Amino acid sequence: MTGVQTCALPIFLPERADVVRAYGEQRELGLKLEHKYTHVGYTLGVYNGSGINTLDDNNQKDVALRLEAYPLEGVTLAAVGYRSLGERDKVESTRDRLEGDVALNFGDFVAQGEYIHAWDGATGDGATPRVEGAGWYGAVGYTFAKKLQPVVRLGRLDKNLDVADDTATTLDVGVNYFVSGDRVKLQAAYSHLGNQKAGYKPEQDVILAAQLKF
Repeated sequence: MTGVQTCALPIFLPERADVVRAYGEQRELGLKLEHKYTHVGYTLGVYNGSGINTLDDNNQKDVALRLEAYPLEGVTLAAVGYRSLGERDKVESTRDRLEGDVALNFGDFVAQGEYIHAWDGATGDGATPRVEGAGWYGAVGYTFAKKLQPVVRLGRLDKNLDVADDTATTLDVGVNYFVSGDRVKLQAAYSHLGNQKAGYKPEQDVILAAQLKF
């Protein structure tokens, strides 16, 4: 089986936010148990921790626990803890994550945001120093006439908190056209990526996509 380790929010743009792709969008072999009650829910997963489409190659396992609360209709609050267990002083792919997110869904208006704090690397004295990073994003969208949904997302990512002037900021602007509800939709998005590094030239991307759900 496969499971998403830390991210569980819907995608309103063709690509997930930079911080999610960096720290939360890892699909790996494992087992996952989840259940939702009226006001709370949980997801518990155990993964091999060896990377996407990779068989287990060590005795380390990764464990993730996601807790959700639904205080009001259309509101989801969640927190995630993710930790590599076993051989932490030896395995360079050792990963720890803390994540919090919020999602609002009030009819045609949607909004969501996530913050992820990450630690990567083995913990042993002779190992490569661990790298600590963090990032966040916020996104809002509104659907007009059940067909057209403009979306705006702003995010920041710092892959190494010990390094100055390396924070990346991304602005994404997109629009979704629902051909047949959320089963068939067309997407167009523009991204502007900036970085604090001296002499860095901003990157710009345009993505066109189509989604079919069945």
